[in-house]
Amino acid sequence: MNWNELIGKKIVAFRGYRTIYDSIALYYILFDDGESFLYLKEQDKYDYHDCDSSARILNLHKDAKRWQQLFDKENVEECDPSCDPFS
Repeated sequence: MNWNELIGKKIVAFRGYRTIYDSIALYYILFDDGESFLYLKEQDKYDYHDCDSSARILNLHKDAKRWQQLFDKENVEECDPSCDPFS
């Protein structure tokens, strides 16, 4: 999938995992086509010498089956978009 394919798509859900601080960290952003989503991956401090705790690598995926699992909240939790996604 190319980044320009996101043009015109709307965000329909935010998903994440509960952290040790009992907040939910943002890991997935789902779009309205039912198959496109972003996965926000933390930078590895061994790969990035200037790694920042709030920096993320954006991975764009197109997978309808995985999108549905994320949408149905299988092993993830709903994330409030107004929260700090990098907590």
